[in-house]
Amino acid sequence: MPEYLSPGVYVEEIERGPRPIEGVPTSTAAFLGETERGPLRPKFVASYGDYVRWFGTVFQPDRFMPNAVAGFFENGGKRLYVSRVVGAGANNASRVVDGFTATAVGPGSWGRRVWLRVMPSSTKDKNDNPIGFRLRLAYWSVAPSAFFDPFADRTTTPRPQYQEDFDDLTVDPLSSNYFKKRLTDATTNQSVSALVRFEPTVEGSVPGVPGDMSG
Repeated sequence: MPEYLSPGVYVEEIERGPRPIEGVPTSTAAFLGETERGPLRPKFVASYGDYVRWFGTVFQPDRFMPNAVAGFFENGGKRLYVSRVVGAGANNASRVVDGFTATAVGPGSWGRRVWLRVMPSSTKDKNDNPIGFRLRLAYWSVAPSAFFDPFADRTTTPRPQYQEDFDDLTVDPLSSNYFKKRLTDATTNQSVSALVRFEPTVEGSVPGVPGDMSG
C-alpha cells in the first residue's frame, strides 16, 4: 500500500481482474526419456545433430524422444538438456585392453554393438617408432553378422551409424596428448567420446602403451 505523508488528493489505480500471463523464453528446455544409447547424466545439446552424436536416432516406433528433439529444434529451440532413462538392472558393457578398460558411457545392450581398435599412432618419432597409440571406435544400431574394421574396409555392409577416431594418444602425464586429457572433458569430467570411457583398469596406475588389438 502507498504511504501518504501529507494532506492532499491522491489518485490510486487499482487493477481489476487477473493479470495477463507474461511471455517467457522457450528456447531452453529439458527432455527426459528413453534414447537409443548414451550417458545417464543430463547432457546439453545444441542441435539435432548433436543429439544424434550422443544419443542416437529413432530406434523403436513407440519411442518418441528423437522426434521430440527434432521438433524442438525445428521450431526455434536453441538449448536442450537431455536426460536418458533406462530399465532397472541395466549394466555398462566393458572390455579390458591390456592395462586399460573400455566401458560404454551408458548402460544397455547398445554397448555390445560398439567395436574398438587400439593401434600404433600415426605420428612417429625420429627413429620411426609410434609416439603413442590410436583409438578407433564404431557403433552399429543393428549388429552385423561379424564385426569388421570400418575404417579400413569401406565396402562391407551394414555400415556403422557412428564412428570416432582419436590419434596420437600418449601415456605420458606431462604430454598435451596424454590420453586422460584428450579423452576427458576438463569442465564436466565426463568422457569426450560419445561411446566409451577409456581408463586404466587399476585406478591411479600408469599403464604402458596398449598393444594392437580390435574387437
